[in-house]
Amino acid sequence: SSGINAEWPLRPGSAAEGPLNCFKTCSGRASDWEDGQYSNQARVFIDLQACGFSDASIPFVSTAMSGVQHNIQTSGAAGGIRDLSSTGFSVNIYKNLGGYTASGNMGNTAGWVVIWTASGYGC
Repeated sequence: SSGINAEWPLRPGSAAEGPLNCFKTCSGRASDWEDGQYSNQARVFIDLQACGFSDASIPFVSTAMSGVQHNIQTSGAAGGIRDLSSTGFSVNIYKNLGGYTASGNMGNTAGWVVIWTASGYGC
C-alpha cells in the first residue's frame, strides 16, 4: 500500500461524513503567542468558530510556522496540535537551543506566525 488516498473529491475518513456540498476548507494565520504549559514552550490558539464546522465534524488541520527570527530549529508546528475540536485548537512550539528558548514573548517579538488550514463538514 502506498499510503496515498486516491479517492476524489477528498473525503476525510475519520471525520463525521456529510454531503459533499457541506465539505469546506478554512485557513488563516495566528500570531498572539503566550507562554506554553511547560518550560521552553510557546502556545498560540486558533479559533475556528467562523469556519462553521459542525460539532460532529472535527476538521483535519495542517499547520506550518513562519517567523522573522528564531523560528529555525523549533519543533511542534506540525505535531504540536492540541485540543482539536470543531471550534478551535492550539499549537505548542518548543525550542531550547543555543541560548534561545521558546516563550510567548519570543514568539511575539520574533514575528512567529502559524499558518493553518482546516477542512471538514459544515452541515
